[in-house]
Amino acid sequence: MNYRIKDSISLVAGLLIAVTFIASGTGKLFGDMGTPAQALAFINAMIPEALLTPLFIDFIYKILVPVVFPWAELILGIALLIGLMPRFAAVLTLPMIASYMGTNIWTIITGEYSQCASCFGIWEKFFGYLTPYQSLGIDIILGLLAFAIIFLQPGRFFSNRWPISRLAGLFISKQQKGETAPVLPADANKGSMSVNAIDRFLIFMRRNSWSVAGYVLGVAGIILILLTALIAAAPANNNSNTIESQFALTENITVTDMTTSSGIVNFTTSSDEAVDIVVYDKDGKITGLFSDLGPVKNHSIKADNLYPATTYYFQLLSGDSTTGKRLSGKLSFTTLEPPPVISNVSISTTTDSAAVITWETDRPTTAEVTYGEEGTAERKTIINDASNASHEATLQPLDRERVYAFVIRARDAYGHQLIAEYEGVLSLKTGVQLTQRAPDFALPTVIGDTLKFSQYRGKVVLLVFWNMTCPACQKKMPLLQKAFEREDSDKVAIITVHGPGRETAIISYCSSQGLTMPVLLDLNSEVGSSYNVLQLPATFVLDQSGVIRSIDPKLETQEDFDRLFNQFLSK
Repeated sequence: MNYRIKDSISLVAGLLIAVTFIASGTGKLFGDMGTPAQALAFINAMIPEALLTPLFIDFIYKILVPVVFPWAELILGIALLIGLMPRFAAVLTLPMIASYMGTNIWTIITGEYSQCASCFGIWEKFFGYLTPYQSLGIDIILGLLAFAIIFLQPGRFFSNRWPISRLAGLFISKQQKGETAPVLPADANKGSMSVNAIDRFLIFMRRNSWSVAGYVLGVAGIILILLTALIAAAPANNNSNTIESQFALTENITVTDMTTSSGIVNFTTSSDEAVDIVVYDKDGKITGLFSDLGPVKNHSIKADNLYPATTYYFQLLSGDSTTGKRLSGKLSFTTLEPPPVISNVSISTTTDSAAVITWETDRPTTAEVTYGEEGTAERKTIINDASNASHEATLQPLDRERVYAFVIRARDAYGHQLIAEYEGVLSLKTGVQLTQRAPDFALPTVIGDTLKFSQYRGKVVLLVFWNMTCPACQKKMPLLQKAFEREDSDKVAIITVHGPGRETAIISYCSSQGLTMPVLLDLNSEVGSSYNVLQLPATFVLDQSGVIRSIDPKLETQEDFDRLFNQFLSK
């Protein structure tokens, strides 16, 4: 490529980057010298955990982003404008451009911000804001321009370009370069250095008007840097810049609506401001950055995605060009314990007019049982304020002919008012119809044990009557066996009852089919008759209270089993 073409492309690329960087740098320094929430959010998402400490974040928002980056933009912009080692300056712009591109790409992916993170500072108030897409487009163009300078700029790596290269030779005698000195007036003192310098300056001005213009712009840029430095340094003498003790609050900071994974930080600032909250754990690692872009005086910022029963520390970050950047003192809050878990609910004892419900919780809690006839609004409540892990409550008086609904509530002992609930139904009437308590029985098993049906109270029970000579039963047994192997035995019980037949043959059949689930032997059909079994297989679904909730549900796939059990386990 022709030397002049390369030089021209490099020149234009340098001027475009210079104008952009100078505008961006001055805009940020003339602005509030703050670090936007977008930039902190990007850092929080991308920086390794080992670096996410309060000290590192303090360096980011107080030094790197608001001071180092703007000044670097100004210096590199001026260097490219006046032609001071343009290739070297272009190389230095690349990491800055890459960081801006990364921030904008992350912003576009997350979709959390509609504007660029103060790309041009105060100038945005006069010329409008850029979207992340627009800013990313500019970043890509700047990167391409920087590569154009690096690869096309003539000369050595640290060589200069006009106007500084011409300026450097302004007072160097052209006679030393083999050039003819200009003809001076006859009466001039040809030995005078001042006359030679003036004459050379006039020739330079006449032949290098573009170089002179570039030089003037460069000087103007330097003056602009000095003015910006004076303005930026002014707040430094203001005591309101003091960290930790000068955060302008008119009301105390409170944390409300605390849950196991979140809390809302409430506070009031003395003026309308945008505020960020930096949350970190006991080891100083940042766990979240939350913002109120405002600007408002009354703030409620939700911190979420936290772990239960964990103490977190946080600091509020606010400020502007007048008051300086301010950081509150270190505060803390603790997320709540997870709710207690209710398990092993069972109706242990019944009489003609009462029932005793027992249950357990995973830690000591108070107890409350609300109950009433199913389908009505009238309810009675039993409360036990003592904290225990094993509980019981007697529900009375009850009518044998009616079905009752009950709700168990457990409050933990931490004062957090977290409530676990369990809903169930019970009936004192024994029968084989829906909502009735299934009749109890005891039968031997194929392995020689004797099982009592009531021992499975507190679990969802699938009771299946079958016979090995029944074709439909033969197809259903493998499904039942797979479900037995898959389900949680602490919550679900699958029990099968084989009807009349030769005991030895039944045992051999179960062994050959690999049936490890309980198989009870009802060789005289006594239990089958009490359950009014007329055809096989016959299936009854009982809830944790032993109440029949479904008869002969459709169970053809493992998904059908899961759906059936989850229907009762989710209560």
